Parts: sequence; structure tokens; C-alpha cells
Amino acid sequence: MSLRVHFVRHGETTASVEGRFCGRTECLLTDDGRLMGSYLADRCAAEGDWLAILSSPLRRCVETAHPAGERLGLTVVPEHGLREIDHGAWDGRLEGEVARDNAPAYRAWQAHPGTASAPGGENGYAVAARAVPVVEAIRATHAGRGGDVLVVSHKAVIRVVACALLGIDVDRYRARLGCPVGSITTFEFDDPAGSEAKLVSLADVSYLPAELRVAPD
Repeated sequence: MSLRVHFVRHGETTASVEGRFCGRTECLLTDDGRLMGSYLADRCAAEGDWLAILSSPLRRCVETAHPAGERLGLTVVPEHGLREIDHGAWDGRLEGEVARDNAPAYRAWQAHPGTASAPGGENGYAVAARAVPVVEAIRATHAGRGGDVLVVSHKAVIRVVACALLGIDVDRYRARLGCPVGSITTFEFDDPAGSEAKLVSLADVSYLPAELRVAPD
């Protein structure tokens, strides 16, 4: 039996539309973002043997996960290891402004996000250190059981975890993987617990109607 873990990036937010850094800061789902949560619930109700739903504690993730929880009769469990990367002094600012006003630090972060960070923020390796153990805990909790676990999190977190599971240097997470709002990235784990992760789908938005499919930002 296989355990499937589905990593979902939260729905569209005001910050993702505006091109703002939004890490630990709360930002609101747009109307389209809330619709993405409804379509996610429909998709989960139609397919899968659901064991649990975990979510970043940030509101945009909890609200995306909530409709699925209601449809599946599962409690959405907040998990602090899934919270978004901390963008420090850049949080809430437009990316274009940061690129203009903090050019050296911004270029370093673009080139090496595994080791470089915004002033006062986190780098990719720090995110991996707290997020990958969440995946390990999911596997331990559901060892020997086939089924599906929904994990609603954020763009940087999902890309970092995917790199770690695939053996890609976390320093390349921004360059190698896309993760549009509402997308689903699925990994499959076979028994025993030490088996490697198998990527089943990457950044899948096929369950959304065409008008809600947003290009990776």
C-alpha cells in the first residue's frame, strides 16, 4: 500500500496578485482564492482515501483547507513547520521595489536562496530544517496504511520540500520548480518507511477551471 501526500499551495491572495512578499504576514484570499478552496474540496471529495488534513497556521492556508475539511469530515490540523518562509524586512513590500532599493541583497537571494535571505529573514535551508520533519512525521503516523494526506502550505515551503525529497539542492528551489496558487504537488511513499519519495504530479492545476489557472509567480 502507498501513502500519498498532496502539497497544495493556498489560493490566490491580494499579495500574490500585487507581487508583494508575503511570508509571516497575514494576507487575505481574493474571491478567486476562495473559489480555489471550493474546487479543491470538490476534487478531494471525488478522489482519494483521506486520512488527514494539515495546514500552515496562516489564515490563507487554513481558509483554503477548510472547505475540504468540511466535505471530508476531517479537522484541519495547524502545523507550524508548514508556515511560509520569513521574508524579514521585505515582508509586505513589492518585489519590484525590493529589487530596486536593495539590489545587492535581492540579487544574492535570487542566485542562492538556500543560503541567502532577506534581512532578518529565513533562507531555504532553514525552511527545510522545519518543514521536512513534518513530512517524516506524516509518514511515521500513517506507517503501514495506504491513503491520502492533504497538506496546505506555501510556495517556498512546497518547493523546498519537493527539492529535499527529490535530492535537488535546496539552493535551486526557486530556479527549478514552479508552484502557482492553488496547485497540487503529490508524492507517493511505499512501505517500508525508508523508501524514497516518488513524484506523482508537480504543480497540477488541472482541477481548476481555465479562468482560475494562474501562471507561476
